[in-house]
Amino acid sequence: MKPTIFTRNNNKRGVSTKSIYFRTLAMPCLNYYHELFYKEGLKIIPKNLSVLLTARDLAYWIMDDRGKSIHNQTIIHTRSFSKSDVEFLQYILHKNFGLLTRLE
Repeated sequence: MKPTIFTRNNNKRGVSTKSIYFRTLAMPCLNYYHELFYKEGLKIIPKNLSVLLTARDLAYWIMDDRGKSIHNQTIIHTRSFSKSDVEFLQYILHKNFGLLTRLE
């Protein structure tokens, strides 16, 4: 569908916010990625992620699913992954990009 702008008025705060939304079609060509990241209905870190993950991919991931701590650190939300998958992701981020990470 065509992008639509939605305006929400917050009368208590006296502000108005806008968001844009649209719907997409299911694309069979993206099934490959779903199959990489989901096994038996659970979200996983694929074993070949170190080969697949580029700096651009990481930038998209951070822009899409991140937060910022009070210490000005980037947080990547990984709650849907198992602890062992998150530890594996930490290894990949260090090996591929030299990033030092920690679990909280």
